[in-house]
Amino acid sequence: LYSINAIKFNHAIFHIFVLIGSACHFIAVYWYVLPT
Repeated sequence: LYSINAIKFNHAIFHIFVLIGSACHFIAVYWYVLPT
């Protein structure tokens, strides 16, 4: 997916998905740790 050059703004789209994934991971870990 990252190396496809046919899609315009592929680099920016890739980083948007990376930020969304890291935010979801942070929220999941935060909600798991919070009740303790």
